[in-house]
Amino acid sequence: MVRAQRSYVAIALPANKKATRRLALERFASHYKQLGAASGIMARASDYFDAATFRQLVKIDPNTAAHRAESQRGLAAVHPGNSDVAEAAGGPQFPNGGLAEWHIIEHLSILRAGLLDELGIGDLVHQFPWIFRLANRVGRWYPSGPNNVNGRVKSLAIHPSDGSILYAGAADGGIWKSTDGGSIWSHRWTFQDSMAVGSVAIAPSAPNTIYVATGEDAPGLGANYGGVGVYKSPNAGSTWMQKSTLQCSERVARAS
Repeated sequence: MVRAQRSYVAIALPANKKATRRLALERFASHYKQLGAASGIMARASDYFDAATFRQLVKIDPNTAAHRAESQRGLAAVHPGNSDVAEAAGGPQFPNGGLAEWHIIEHLSILRAGLLDELGIGDLVHQFPWIFRLANRVGRWYPSGPNNVNGRVKSLAIHPSDGSILYAGAADGGIWKSTDGGSIWSHRWTFQDSMAVGSVAIAPSAPNTIYVATGEDAPGLGANYGGVGVYKSPNAGSTWMQKSTLQCSERVARAS
């Protein structure tokens, strides 16, 4: 028998405000370095410290689009301060999305935002909250659509052992399936009595068995659609059988 060994390490932010600010700037630089590499604008880490290249990069960041005027003013002040983190930005990728100290800053940004001002990094975190969030650890997100209201996705089911297989239920667009992690989708809902899907679920013990509850509920939104019951597919969405019926006005928000 092989026993796993655990190591426990105490992690804390430095007492010196300048050192703490450097950590926050490293997080900031890492975010835009990754964006630059993904967009093709930056060929090397040193490009991040070129003001013209940096301004071009900020323009394509979808996270700043809604705050363009405000962010541009803030970025102009922050960018020169990053010159002392050039070496860190040019280094290898950090494990698990970054340094453990970055995670402390992210945690404080959610639970104790006032403390950030005392640490001397409140301007960074408050100005650019999307950079200091846990979601950034898993990589950048890009919209895949659809953008029309009736096509809003109400439910997503992921295969329990194969993460590349996904089922999406649309408000008035039926069931869609992807076998490549969401890059390409195929329609799996054609002749059923309702196109409104409120929820989709995969049977954990039999992943080829899919359940779909029809009827989409959108409290307060106004546009929603009635359903006709629950459908079951025994063959990963190829064919469907209606297993229960509901009144036309019934809507299901969740199935499990």
